[in-house]
This record gives sequence, C-alpha cells and structure tokens, in this order.
Amino acid sequence: MKIKFTVKYGENVIDIPSALEVPKGSGLSNLYDKTFTIINQIPTSQTIATKIAWVKHTVEHCDKADGIFDKSTGNMVYKANTFTVYLRDWQNYREPNFSESGYYSLYSTEKELYTAAVGDLVIFREIDDPAPTTIKEFNDLRTKYANEGGILTGVEAFINYHSDLSPWRTNHIELIKG
Repeated sequence: MKIKFTVKYGENVIDIPSALEVPKGSGLSNLYDKTFTIINQIPTSQTIATKIAWVKHTVEHCDKADGIFDKSTGNMVYKANTFTVYLRDWQNYREPNFSESGYYSLYSTEKELYTAAVGDLVIFREIDDPAPTTIKEFNDLRTKYANEGGILTGVEAFINYHSDLSPWRTNHIELIKG
C-alpha cells in the first residue's frame, strides 16, 4: 500500500507493506543469562548486627546494569562504581529478617533459598571460593573481587500477583550499589 502526502516542498510517497512478516525465533533475547554469587553476612539477631555466619549462594538468571534508577526522574543515574543487579529467581528469595518466613530463621536448613541485604557482597559471576568463616575472610573476598562486584547498599523486591493469583512475568529482585 502506498501513502502519498504533501509536504512543504513537494510530495512524499511511503510504501507500507500490507502483511508484515513475523520474524522466526524465540522472540526477545534472554537478558537474564548470567550467574552471580551472593555472600550473605548473617547477623546475631534482629537487634544485634554482629555477624555470626557467612553463606554463599549461586543465583542463576541474573543481569546487571551500570548506574542506579532514580525514581523521581525515571532515569538511570550513572556514577562511578554504582550498579543495579536484576535477579529473576524471585521464587526462592526470602526477606532478610528473623520472622517465621524470613531467611535468617531458615538459612541453615533451606539451602535452595537465598536472601540479600545491605552489607552483603555480590560478585558478577560464579566463584569457586568457599563461603567465608570470619570477617577477615569476607573482607579478603571483597578485596579479591573488587572489580567484579561490590557491597550492597540497597535491595528491593518487586513481587506482584494478578487477581487470579498468577505471578507477574516482570517479578524480580534488585540489588543496588549506589
């Protein structure tokens, strides 16, 4: 189909195909194709921040963007040494607290579950190092992988359900270093 219209200095004709071909394939590329490591620092209690344990988790279906999202402007803000990590595995995520369903009350028995909290370490790949057993070992890992991750300054869970209780396809966890 051709569309003809008049412009200031003449006429333009645009040829618009009547039947667009749908490209073959699986659609959008998979942006969540990376595996990251999270090292949790487990506190003594909800009110005492002294660390008593460190737990290592390998989380699949991740991605990372440089910068942090500014909700007031709706834009990514790019500063040195800031990032936002996106985790698609929201089903195995637990809030970092000591409540009945919170991760800190479950961490020794529920190995497939994970959490993330301010002060935890995220590394942008799977690592072979074991979980640290002391604060010195944690800091050694932090130094070793300084260019491949960092200490979290924020965590947000975006988990929503439709009225029929089916989860949104966009559910995810964001780990922020800002």
